[in-house]
Amino acid sequence: MLHEAPTQVDIVHLKPRLAKTDLDLQNTEDLRVGLEETKKETEALNSQLSAVNPKLSEMESPLKQKEAEKNVERVSYRVEKVATALRRLESKSQETEEELKALVDGRQTDESCNLEELEMSRSTFLAQAAIHKKETDQFMADRLQWEEEKASLLQERDSSVGQLNEQKMENQKLHIVLKKTEQELKIEVDLRQRIKIYLLEEIKKARSPFLAQMAIHKKETDQFMADRLQWEEEKASLLRVNRDSSVAPLNHQKEEPKLQEDLLAVEAELQETKVSFLGHLHQQKMENQTLHIVLKETEEERDSSVVEPLNLELQEDLLAVEAELQETLVSFVGHLQQQKMENQKLQNALEETKKTQVDQRQWVKIYHLEEMEKHSSTFLAQVAIHKKETDQFMADRLQWEEEKASLLQEIRDSSVARLNHQKEEVDHFAAALRNAEQQFEGFREWREEKLSLTRAVEELQQTLQKKEQELVSTEADLLAVKTQPEDLQTKVAEKKKNKWYRFPGLFTSRRAAANPLTSSACCWQ
Repeated sequence: MLHEAPTQVDIVHLKPRLAKTDLDLQNTEDLRVGLEETKKETEALNSQLSAVNPKLSEMESPLKQKEAEKNVERVSYRVEKVATALRRLESKSQETEEELKALVDGRQTDESCNLEELEMSRSTFLAQAAIHKKETDQFMADRLQWEEEKASLLQERDSSVGQLNEQKMENQKLHIVLKKTEQELKIEVDLRQRIKIYLLEEIKKARSPFLAQMAIHKKETDQFMADRLQWEEEKASLLRVNRDSSVAPLNHQKEEPKLQEDLLAVEAELQETKVSFLGHLHQQKMENQTLHIVLKETEEERDSSVVEPLNLELQEDLLAVEAELQETLVSFVGHLQQQKMENQKLQNALEETKKTQVDQRQWVKIYHLEEMEKHSSTFLAQVAIHKKETDQFMADRLQWEEEKASLLQEIRDSSVARLNHQKEEVDHFAAALRNAEQQFEGFREWREEKLSLTRAVEELQQTLQKKEQELVSTEADLLAVKTQPEDLQTKVAEKKKNKWYRFPGLFTSRRAAANPLTSSACCWQ
């Protein structure tokens, strides 16, 4: 009976460990579910990265590449660490299997040695559990750090995409404003060009009637001078006839009918001259009225500040010309009437007529010269005003061209600066995405290793189930030993040989080593 106490102690220690084994199996299942969820999240992130990666494949930065290499080294270190833990787990699993085989093959161990070895196995198990807990904490810390880095990268990606969209919208707005400004400038240039062409055409239209009128007036003046010259010659011939008549009265009496005919001819010629001069005055008056209407229509379309003084001046000139023409007409009619009444006094009448005609010719000549001078001064003033307006227009156009060039240069500079800033941000974002992609690649490899580790854990669980069945059979044997005291000595001797009491501690330590992710699964839950 002294040897039964260790057996009961072993059974008492074995039952909680079996319950803990069931809990570890449940935690392993939870770990597998968590790994599957992590796999889905990783695949979603990989799909997003694969969608963004082609757009940023051409953008590289040496500094970000170094950072990506560091991240790759860190992930590689984590992968190596997990692989080392996996190899350690495999080695421990092999050792556990060997010890289990040795434990099943031999069950005869000394009770005192079994107790000592049990304590040693327990201390070894506690040390291994502490190491495993430390490794698990380190793994969870690395996982938490990776989650934070992933969240920061996703946030940075979202912010970069938002900034990129805002920059695109600003570029589109700037392009629209620039296009609208160019259209407005083009419309303004076309409007100024049309105004310039219209003013030139109006000046040509106003100048051409004036030049035509001057040509007609010159032609009529030449015709009038030719008529006056012919009339002077006829008058001189009449004077000679009159002088001859005073010397030879008989001849004068004979030639009196001829002289009367000549006087009638002169009177008729004077009447025709009067009629032609009146027609010329009427025609000149009509032309002046036409010119006045044309000038009025032309001047109404120009600036009011320039039109009103010129219009008043032209009206005053026209009134003066009409008054002078009226006075000339009255004087000429009076002269003709006096000439008709004094036909009998031919010589005096002819002398007075000569004097009057000479004065009138000089007056008409002076009048025409003054009129031509007035028209010339008016035309030159209009030309000067037009030249001044043209110079002002060209100066305004030059200033506008300079302002347009400066505005376009500012727009181009601002666009280039914004594009450079946008390119730098895109490069930074691309480097961050490459870094995230490399980290996700390392995580994918780690996930694959975890899957292989999970499969190994499942295989180990199956092995543990088999061992638990064997343990149940062993417990049945122990119960049988209790009911059969006579066979206890034999069983104890066999246990001393097989070191059976080492089994619970080693089994628990190996099981803990075979389930390194149990605490991680509990943390995830």
